[in-house]
Amino acid sequence: MEGHSRRKRLEENRKKVKIKVLSVFICLFLVMLVLQLTSREEDNKEQETSVAIEEDENEENPETEETKTEGEEVEVVVDIEPSESEEVKSLIETIKLDNSLTVDNFSFFYYNLKTKEYYLDNGDKWFTAASTTKVPIAMLYYDKVNSKEVTFDTTYLYRSSDYEEGDGMTAYTYDAGDSITLSFLLEQMIEKSDNTATNVLTNALGGRAKYIGDTLKYVDEKIGLQVPENFYNENITSAKYGLGIMNYIYNHPEEYAGLIDHMKKSSYGSYLKKYITDYDVAHKYGSYEGNIHDYGIVYGKEPYLIGVFTKSVPDAEELIANISLQFLNLTLQETN
Repeated sequence: MEGHSRRKRLEENRKKVKIKVLSVFICLFLVMLVLQLTSREEDNKEQETSVAIEEDENEENPETEETKTEGEEVEVVVDIEPSESEEVKSLIETIKLDNSLTVDNFSFFYYNLKTKEYYLDNGDKWFTAASTTKVPIAMLYYDKVNSKEVTFDTTYLYRSSDYEEGDGMTAYTYDAGDSITLSFLLEQMIEKSDNTATNVLTNALGGRAKYIGDTLKYVDEKIGLQVPENFYNENITSAKYGLGIMNYIYNHPEEYAGLIDHMKKSSYGSYLKKYITDYDVAHKYGSYEGNIHDYGIVYGKEPYLIGVFTKSVPDAEELIANISLQFLNLTLQETN
C-alpha cells in the first residue's frame, strides 16, 4: 500500500511540473506577441508622421509641381514670375535720347516669353491704330471658326461702300455685290493689309462700336490696361493693348495657326522684319497720317514679343527696323 501511495504522489508531482512548464511557455508566447504588436504600431506611427510632413511641405510650396513616370526621375517645374528688365530699360532710354523720342510720340513693349523679362515704355499712351487693328478683327473671326459658328468657306457680301484704296486684291478680284469667302478676306487683310477686305469684315461684325469691346477679352488684366471712352468709336491702340493681343496669340497657337501664318508672310523686308532674316516674325504694321507702328512675335532662339508705336517721328519705318534688330541682338546675347 505504501508503494502504491508513493507512485501516486510522484505522478501528481510530474503533472504539476508539466503544468508549470506549460504555463511558462504560454507566458513567454504572450509577452513576445505583445512586443511584436507594439513594434508594428510604432512603425505605423512613423509612416503616418512621414506622410504628414510631406503633405505639409507640399502645402507650403503650392507653386511646385511634380510629374513622374515609372523609371524616370521627378521633374520639378516652377512658374516664373514676370520681371521688369533693367537692361531693356537702359537700351530704350538710349534709343529715345538718340532719336528725340518723347511721351508724345513714342511707346514700346518687349516681353521675353522664356525668361519672362519685360519692359513697357509709355504703355498707356494711345495712338491712331491704323492697320494694327486688323489683327484683333481677324482673331474674332478665328474664334467664330473655332466655335463652328462659321467656316473659312462662309461668304460675306462686298458692298460698294466697303471699297477703300490701298494694297490687296479684293477690289481687283471682285465687284460690288459679289460674295467673298472668309479665307480670302482674312488672307488679304493680314498679308496685304487690304482695306477693302477689312471693311467687309468690319461691317459684317456691325461696326467698331459693336465688336471692339469683345477684343478686350484677349488682354490679361495683369497688364493693367486702362481703356478710354473713345476706344469704342475711334480706331486707337496702345502698347499695353498691343502686348495683350500678341501675348494671347502666342499662347493659343492652335486656335490662331492660320493667322500666325498670314502674319509671318506679311510685309517681307520692312518694319520689324527688315533686318531679321534668320527667324520667323509674325507681325502687323500700321501707317496712317504720321502714326506708324509695328507689333509682333519674333520666333528666335528665345521667342519674344515686341511693339513700337510712333507719331510724327522722322523715318519711323527705319527706326522700327533698327530697334527690332537691336532687340534681336540683345536676346541672342542672353542665350549665348
